[in-house]
Amino acid sequence: MEAVFTLILIIGVIPFILLCVITSKVSSVQNLLYRLETRQSQQQQQIETLLATVQQASDQASAEKSSDLSEARLDDQAKAQADSSHVSAAEQKITDKASRDINVDNAAAANQDSSTELEFNSVEESVNDDDSESVQQDTAAATVQPEPPVHAEDATQAEAVAQPAWLTKLTEHMKENWMVWLGGFCIAISGIFLVRHSIENDILSPAGRITVAILTGFAFHGAAYFLVRKTGVKHASFATLAGAGSTTIYAGLLAGFHLYDLFSVNLGFVLLALVACATMWLSLFYGSALSAIGILGAYLVPALIGSNSEPNLVLLVYSALVSFSALGVLRYVYHHWLWFGTLAGALLWWLVSLSSESLILYSALYLAVIGYGMLAIPNRDWLLQQRFQYPLPQLSVTSFVAYAKESRRDWSIRKSTLLSFILLIMANAITFAVTEQPSINILAMLALLAVIAPASRWREDFTPLPWLVLLLHLTIAAYPIIIDRLVEPSYMNDFFVPAYAWWLAWSGMACLLCLSAWWNYKQQRLPFVGAALLTSAPLLLLTLAYFATAASNAPWALISLMIGMAYLLLANKVVHNTVHKPLAVWLFIGGHLAYSLAAFIYFNQASFTFALALQIASIAWVIKRFELPSLHWLLKITAFIVLFRLTLLNWLDESPSFTWLVISYAGSTIAAAFGSRLLSQYSEIKAWIEGVTMHLLVLTLWIMSRYFIYQGDAYAVSFSAIEATLNLCLFGAMAMVYDYRSQFTTRLRKIYQLYGFALLAASLLSYAVILFSLLLSNDWLVSAIDSRPVFNILLLGFAGPVALSLVALKYYRPEWRRYSAALFALSSFVFVNIELRHLWQGSIDLTLPMIQGELYSYSAAWLLAAIITILWGSPRYGRWCYLGGMGLLTLVIFKLFIIDLKGLEGLLRVASFMGLGLSLLALAYLHKKLTVKGVAESESSA
Repeated sequence: MEAVFTLILIIGVIPFILLCVITSKVSSVQNLLYRLETRQSQQQQQIETLLATVQQASDQASAEKSSDLSEARLDDQAKAQADSSHVSAAEQKITDKASRDINVDNAAAANQDSSTELEFNSVEESVNDDDSESVQQDTAAATVQPEPPVHAEDATQAEAVAQPAWLTKLTEHMKENWMVWLGGFCIAISGIFLVRHSIENDILSPAGRITVAILTGFAFHGAAYFLVRKTGVKHASFATLAGAGSTTIYAGLLAGFHLYDLFSVNLGFVLLALVACATMWLSLFYGSALSAIGILGAYLVPALIGSNSEPNLVLLVYSALVSFSALGVLRYVYHHWLWFGTLAGALLWWLVSLSSESLILYSALYLAVIGYGMLAIPNRDWLLQQRFQYPLPQLSVTSFVAYAKESRRDWSIRKSTLLSFILLIMANAITFAVTEQPSINILAMLALLAVIAPASRWREDFTPLPWLVLLLHLTIAAYPIIIDRLVEPSYMNDFFVPAYAWWLAWSGMACLLCLSAWWNYKQQRLPFVGAALLTSAPLLLLTLAYFATAASNAPWALISLMIGMAYLLLANKVVHNTVHKPLAVWLFIGGHLAYSLAAFIYFNQASFTFALALQIASIAWVIKRFELPSLHWLLKITAFIVLFRLTLLNWLDESPSFTWLVISYAGSTIAAAFGSRLLSQYSEIKAWIEGVTMHLLVLTLWIMSRYFIYQGDAYAVSFSAIEATLNLCLFGAMAMVYDYRSQFTTRLRKIYQLYGFALLAASLLSYAVILFSLLLSNDWLVSAIDSRPVFNILLLGFAGPVALSLVALKYYRPEWRRYSAALFALSSFVFVNIELRHLWQGSIDLTLPMIQGELYSYSAAWLLAAIITILWGSPRYGRWCYLGGMGLLTLVIFKLFIIDLKGLEGLLRVASFMGLGLSLLALAYLHKKLTVKGVAESESSA
C-alpha cells in the first residue's frame, strides 16, 4: 500500500514541478510588462514637461522682441512656429513608438511563452535607446535642457534582465513566484492525500473514494476556469490550479485501477489517455504549461497501467494517437520543448516495440506514420506540398535573417522537423538492422522513404534526406555481406535471401529515390545533389542486391551494362544544354560506374582491373570531347582504385599467371598513359595522370622482375639478393625520374618530390643491406653470385649505384650534389675492389685467403684511381676531389709499406715499389705542370 501511494505521489509531483518551472516564466513576463508600462508613463511625463518648457521659452522670446521691427517680429513668429512644429513631431514620434510597444506587449502577454521574455527584453532595450536618442536630439534642436540620464541601478537591472545567468534567473524566479510554486504544490498534494485519507479511514466505499478524488480534480479545473472568466486574466496561478486538477484525476484513476481493480485494463487505458489529451488541449486556453502535464501523462499511461505481457499493436496505435493530439496542439501554439517532448515519447514506445518480434513489422510503419504527422498536422499540409519561401541555392545571410525575424514560428517548426526526421531515419535504420526477415527489411527500407520522397519535392531542406536513407540502409545491409564474404565465411549465412525479395526491395527503393531526385532536380534545388541521387541510387541498390543473392553473374552484369549504356546515351543528348549540365555530368559518372560494376560482376580479378583502368582513358576522352573538367575527381578516384588494387593485390590472388600480370599491370599503365595524352589542354589534370602512369610503370617493372626472379610466383613472401639489386636500380632510377618530373609542375611538385624521396630511401636501404651482407660474407649474398666473371649480378648490385650516383651528380638536385659525389666515390671504390676479388677468387666471400696477385692488383687499382682523381677530377670538381685523391694515395702508400712489404715476394714486391715510385714522380711533375698552366690561362684571360 505504501509503495502504491509513493508511486501516486511521484506521478503527481513530477508533472506539477514541470508545470511550475514553465509557468514561473509567464509571471516574469507579466512583471516585465508592468515595468514597461511604468517606463512608458515616465517617458510621457518627460514629454509633457519638455513641451511646457518649449512653450514658455517661445512666449518669453515673443515678449522681448515685441518692440522690434515688423520684419524681425515676423521672423520670430516663424522661428517659434518652426520650434513648435519640431517639438510636435518629436511628440508624435515618441507617441507612435509607445503605441507600438503596447501592441507588442499585448501580443506577447497573450502567447505566454517562455521565449517571450527574451523578445520583450530586446524590445525594451531598443525602445529605450531609440526614445532616449530622439528626446536628446529634439531637446538640442529646441535649445532646452537635455533629458536626465538613466540611473545606474536601472541600467544594471536592464542588463541583468537582458542577459541573465542561469543561477540568477532561477533565483529571480523563486523570489517572484514562490507563492505559485508553493500553492500549486500544496493543492496537488492535497488531492493525493485526500485519496489516501479516505482509504486509511475507510470513509467511503472504494468507488466513492475514487469518485470524490476525480470530482475534486474536476472542481479544481472548474475553479480555474471560473477565475479566468471572472478576472479576464490568464494568470499563472490559474494554470497551476488546472494542472493540480489533472494531477488529482490521474491519482484517482491510478488508485482505482491498481488498488481496487475498478477498471479493466482497456478502460483504464482509455480513461488515462483521455485525461492526458484533454489536458494538452486545455493548454490552448490556459497556456502552454498544461501541455507538459498532458504529454508526460499521456506517454506514461502504458507504463502506469502495467502489464506482464509483451507489447502489442494497440501500444503503437495509442502512441501514434497521442502524438497526433500533441501535434494538433502544435498547430496553434509552437514550443520547442513540446515538439521534442512529443518526439521523445513517440520514439520511446517505438524502442519498446522492438523487444517484440511480432511488432517489428509494424514499427517501420509506425515511424512512417509519425513522420507524416509531423509534416502534415502542424501546418495542415495533408498532401505534403508546403513550399519554403527562400529556395536554398538563393539563400543569403540577409534573406535568412529577414525571414527568421519575420516568421520565427515557421522557421522553428522547419528546423525541428528536419532534426526530427534525421532521428526518425536513424530509428528506421535500427529497425532495419535488428531483423533478418526479408519482408521486414523491405518494408523498413520503403516505409519512411515513401513519406520523405514526396515531401522533398517541395521542402528544400529535405533534399539531402533521401541520400541519408540510402547510405544508412546500404551500410547496414552491406555489413553482414562483408563479414560473410571476406572476414568470417560462416557468419550470418541466413542473411542471404531469395533473389525475388531483393529485386522487390531494389526496385521499390530505386523508384522512390529516383522519383524524389527527379522532383528536386526539376525544381532546380541543389541540382547536383538531385542528379547524383538520381543516377547513383539504382547502381548502389543493384550492387547490394547482387551481393545479397546467390544468383549467377551474367544477368546482373547485363542489367548493369544496360543501365550504363542508357546513362551514357542520355548524357550525350543533354550535355549541350547548359540547364541540364549537372544531370549530364552525373549521367556520365553513372555510366562509368555501371560499366565498372558490370566488369566486376562478370570478369575475373585481372580483367576487372584492366576494365577499370580503361575508364581512365574513357573519362579523359569525355572530359576532352564535351569540355567537362568537373569530372576530374571521378578520374582521380578511378585512378586511385586502380593503384590501390595493383599495389595491394597480392592478398587477392596468390599465384597470378604471366598473362594476368601483363593485362593487369602493363595494360593499366598503357591506359593511363593514353589518358594523359588526351588531356593535353588540361595541364593540371594531365600532370596528375602522368604521375599515376609513372607509378604504374614502377609497379609493372617491379612485379615483372619478381615474376622472373621467383620463377612465376610474383607474390612470393621472400626477399633475395637478386631482388635487392633490382630494387636498388629500379627505385633509384624512378626516384630521379620523379624528381625530374617535379620541375614541370607546380601543384603536384611536393607529391612528386615526396614520392621520389621515398623511392630513393628504398634504393639506399637496399644498397645498405647488400653492403652489410658483403662485410659479413653472408651466404644470402655470396651464394647468389655465380663464378662467371664480369657478367653477373655484381653489375646490378655494385655497378648500378655507380651509374645512378653519376647521373645524380649531373642531373639531380644541385643542393645534394656533394652527397652524390660522395656516394659515387664510395660505390666506385667498392665496385672495383669487389670485381677484383671475384676475378681472382671466383667468389666475393671475404673469409677466403688472399693470394699475392690479388694483393698487388688492389694496390695498382687504388694508385690508378688516385692519379685519375688528382689529375682529372680536382681541376673540374675542386678541392674536395683533390683531397679525396690524396687520401686514396696515402692509403696506397700505407698499404705498400705495411701490407705489401710483408705479403709480397720476388718480382711482385719489386714491381709494387717501382710502380709506386714512378707514379709519384710522374704525378708530381704533371700536377705542377697542370697547376702552372692553369695559372697562366687565368692570368691571360684576366
